[in-house]
Amino acid sequence: MLQLIEPIGDELISLDEVVMQVKADGDIEEENTYIQKVLIPGAIGIAEEVTGSILRKGIYKETVFSGQSLSKGNVSAIHTVIANGVSLVFEHKKVAGRSVISVDHQAEVDALEVTFAAGFDHAACPAPLRSWLLMVIGFLYRDRDLSSKDPKIRNLDFLLASISVPGGF
Repeated sequence: MLQLIEPIGDELISLDEVVMQVKADGDIEEENTYIQKVLIPGAIGIAEEVTGSILRKGIYKETVFSGQSLSKGNVSAIHTVIANGVSLVFEHKKVAGRSVISVDHQAEVDALEVTFAAGFDHAACPAPLRSWLLMVIGFLYRDRDLSSKDPKIRNLDFLLASISVPGGF
């Protein structure tokens, strides 16, 4: 299971950007909290679901087996691979946008705990992703009953094509 260990940097979209996008009154603390705690993480979660990629910059951990890919794309670096409490020498290769971790054949039967860096920070957020997030947050702000499958949101998916990876294999 994928687990965020440590977020790095600022959120992909700032409160000020969202307030300007949705034309909210940025002085209302309750509204700002809703934007920061619900709308921004919700839109990022939908984008991660659609793209199959990790978008929030951070250090992550996931358990896989040798030769198996990590569950999400956009991995920038593998930090450690551990099996039974022992750090292993590993091979990291990208296949169809996903990271595949391989270790010596002796450790193939053991689960591997992989720690890695992934995602974008605010400054490195691709412009199409930023546009998608702002538009989806605008929809979610105005219509709080929308789901991630709503056509209003899914019609914007073309903006995410450059960071999307094929379904897991």
